[in-house]
This record gives sequence, C-alpha cells and structure tokens, in this order.
Amino acid sequence: MTTPDDAWIAETAPYLAPREPGRTDAWTEQAARRGRRGGQRLLHAGEVEAPTPSAPPSDCPPVSAWSSGAA
Repeated sequence: MTTPDDAWIAETAPYLAPREPGRTDAWTEQAARRGRRGGQRLLHAGEVEAPTPSAPPSDCPPVSAWSSGAA
C-alpha cells in the first residue's frame, strides 16, 4: 500500500532534457534526492517483428489533411 510519504511525484522536464556527458539519468538522481538508490538493469535484448498496420478509424481524416489544416 502506498502512503503519501511514499508517493513518487516527479516533474517531467528532467526526464526529457538532454543529459550532460557523465551525468547519471534523471531516475537515479531523483531517487538519490529521496535517499534511495535508483538505476536500470537490462533484462532482455532482441528483435521483434513490427505489428501489422491497421486502418485508421472511419471518422479520422486522411493523413494528407493533417498538414493542410483541412480537418
């Protein structure tokens, strides 16, 4: 069960901003600020086949209309 003190609330900017060389990732830095340890561990690497494309919903304008503002 999560208590208010355990809630993990973060700003998104540190996760989206480019990182300087040698600087740890935003997740690790945020955990350290809370007195915790963070990091990642690679569990699997491999290739998968791309999913079969699906048709857009019938009420969706064609892609050509998106850039022209015709929608």
